[in-house]
Amino acid sequence: MARCKMELCSSIEFFAPLVAKFQERGGNIIFILMPSSGLYEEFAEKSNYHEYTWKPMLEGFGAAGINTMAFPELSSNLDIPEWSHLSRESQDLWSARIISYIEEAK
Repeated sequence: MARCKMELCSSIEFFAPLVAKFQERGGNIIFILMPSSGLYEEFAEKSNYHEYTWKPMLEGFGAAGINTMAFPELSSNLDIPEWSHLSRESQDLWSARIISYIEEAK
């Protein structure tokens, strides 16, 4: 498993059985890392969020994930006024774009 901080490892241990139970019942779980901007994005980069939180979480849960920041069509040309929430217009645009990625991740 990728390295994770103590708090994250505890969260993974707590939620992993719930995720597994959902998957055993035929459910598909796909975690989506939403686009961000401003200080929120800066913090994610400085803290190496992808390496120390995102990857360990996906591995710990055995679930698929879509990091929208890795795809320009899912993370650029969007209005993100509160650093982690899309404007109404961007919500529609982003929602239309993410569908094919969700289908592929299933």
